[in-house]
Amino acid sequence: MFDNELKVDFPPDTLLHMLRDGIDMEDMKDLIITHTHSDHLYPDDLVARLPGYAQAKDHTIHVYGNDAAIRIIHDTLVLNGGDHGKFELHRVRPFERTELRTAVVTALPASHNPMETCCVYYIEKNGKTVFYGHDSGRFPEETWRWLEGKPVDLAILECTMGNIPYDVGHMNVEAVLDAQKRMAETGMLRAGAKIAVTHFRIMRICFMRI
Repeated sequence: MFDNELKVDFPPDTLLHMLRDGIDMEDMKDLIITHTHSDHLYPDDLVARLPGYAQAKDHTIHVYGNDAAIRIIHDTLVLNGGDHGKFELHRVRPFERTELRTAVVTALPASHNPMETCCVYYIEKNGKTVFYGHDSGRFPEETWRWLEGKPVDLAILECTMGNIPYDVGHMNVEAVLDAQKRMAETGMLRAGAKIAVTHFRIMRICFMRI
């Protein structure tokens, strides 16, 4: 969540985030979606903003995503009587710079689900830039070429696979370190820039006593 007005993804634990962190989602103006996996997009909870469910402000939340994400959200709203002016849906395309009400974003190709145009985002807001880089395995070369030389104050990467030697669709530790190195070598990281790593997979080992 950026300044309580720009949100990336809408997972099923959004309500938990609201209660835990004291976030009022009615302050949200723009919502950008990376892809349609249910841990990033749970469109049924958007329905709660429609008439008859809960009190909501009158302003329209603008939602941006690839064609698959926009279609799923559209169909969910239609099944519940339409958007009632509460949402406006916009399709994003890779490498197109899109001006939102709260920021300027550029969707870039991720390496995640080959059946969908999954996106990572370069976000420009209030003089700062954020590279929101998940879900994705090692980034496609076309994404790196676009990013080269672009200044970044904060990069958010994922490390789903941990120390597992597998980096297809998700990153592991080695892939994260390689991404950090390439960002530094290509001049992306501004002075004082930070890299945050999230989306860790919880590995559970079960022992059976015989």
